[in-house]
Amino acid sequence: MEVPLSCPVCSPHQPSFYVQVLLKNDCVYEFECPSGHFFTANILYHDFQKLFEVAVNALADDYYREAVVSFAASYERFMELSIRIIMKANGVDAENLESGWKAIARQSERQLGAYIFLFLREFNRRLQLLTDKQVQLRNKVIYQGYFPGREECLKYGAEVLELIRSTIHALYYSVDHKDALIGSINDKGDFSHDGPRMHLYARPFILTNSPPETGLNTLDEMLELVTKSRQA
Repeated sequence: MEVPLSCPVCSPHQPSFYVQVLLKNDCVYEFECPSGHFFTANILYHDFQKLFEVAVNALADDYYREAVVSFAASYERFMELSIRIIMKANGVDAENLESGWKAIARQSERQLGAYIFLFLREFNRRLQLLTDKQVQLRNKVIYQGYFPGREECLKYGAEVLELIRSTIHALYYSVDHKDALIGSINDKGDFSHDGPRMHLYARPFILTNSPPETGLNTLDEMLELVTKSRQA
């Protein structure tokens, strides 16, 4: 990912410069400006956004098995994010939330169950889930070493994208959940007294702090963007 930066030490009249950011587990990065000044910045990304971007890039490189694994991981981390947003919107404090999450952190089936029933409680409608065909594909890839084809990977990724966007739409246009959804990105950065003073919101493929209908809408559009960026 390429991001524009301006050095906090240099004169404000100095032009911004672009740097390549490699995705990692946290969102705190250290940079060096063209004049040799070092500084840190929060490049704010949700885990599910990072994983989805990794999946799209793997798909562009024809690594279909790796793409399916990353799409699946993105969906699971999105379930976690949704659970946290719903709990926070209902007044559950951070300490109790972390304690409860530890009980299901290593068990994806329990996370899915929590996600299904929390969504049902909040929106009084059944949550749309992956089709049995896509669940079977995921299991074959992860547990049986199956190598999917391009079309299988595209269909799986498109279905994951649809499900994530559907829940984001529900949360964003809910009076009870919108603030928790938009504010959740700040949970990823270091805003401590000794943390970075510069904070940048990444422009991922799937947005959480902007209207969900804006930005790229299809997996094909995302692939096209990746291809064009590599040719630039």
